Amino acid sequence: MSVSKADWIWHEGKWERWEEATVHVTAHALHYGSSVFEGIRAYETQAGPATFRLDDHSSRFFDSAKLLRMDLGELTHQRVGELCEEIVIRNGHASCYIRPLAFRNVGAMGLNPLPCDVVVTILSFEWGRYLGAEAIEKALGGTLSAGLRTADLCREGENHGSTRDFTEAVIQALD
Repeated sequence: MSVSKADWIWHEGKWERWEEATVHVTAHALHYGSSVFEGIRAYETQAGPATFRLDDHSSRFFDSAKLLRMDLGELTHQRVGELCEEIVIRNGHASCYIRPLAFRNVGAMGLNPLPCDVVVTILSFEWGRYLGAEAIEKALGGTLSAGLRTADLCREGENHGSTRDFTEAVIQALD
């Protein structure tokens, strides 16, 4: 499904226009997958948009960042929740998908992510039914994977677990 552009993104501590929120090509997350995110839905109601389980999502976002030793600075999970609600209003959504994202930015190449700054971005966009408009009316087919992991064949960012292992070694002062 394509992403419909919204007007505003909360990026690096301030509101920016969608077109102005950029990331450098040397960002650690692009090379090693050093990021955490949440996928949150806001639904249209008679009282206005209602965000589904926002507190749970915000807490899990912080738990994920802690697990990857990503310091989110002054942000609290309550503040992330407030920003998620604000972005829905700023972008005029009746219903939408909200994506808080924390990632390691520029700072170092290689497995050690600790020298890299952590950037937090929150974006929102209108997104219909995840599996298409007909998903509820039709049965969905399924299949089993052949079992071959892409991590065995290529260095796919999200599967590069050695970044996490390396970070633990650095913190524990192991070789």
